Amino acid sequence: MKLKNIIYGMMCVAALGSCSDKMEYHEYNNYDEDFVKLNFGNVGGLITNIYLSMDVDFGNYSGAILGSATDESE
Repeated sequence: MKLKNIIYGMMCVAALGSCSDKMEYHEYNNYDEDFVKLNFGNVGGLITNIYLSMDVDFGNYSGAILGSATDESE
């Protein structure tokens, strides 16, 4: 039981620690750290910049719409 809890704990730490790099400030960003911390709108700009850098075609389903894989298709 104790070994299982240790393994689950290590898996949770690994899963949560893997996504922290995107939210960290890097020097190669267009915004400096003081500008981002100035107001909430600037934080939104940083987050928008992160989302814009992601691939647009995330999840190519060979030309089919995602509804074809669910109960929505007729």
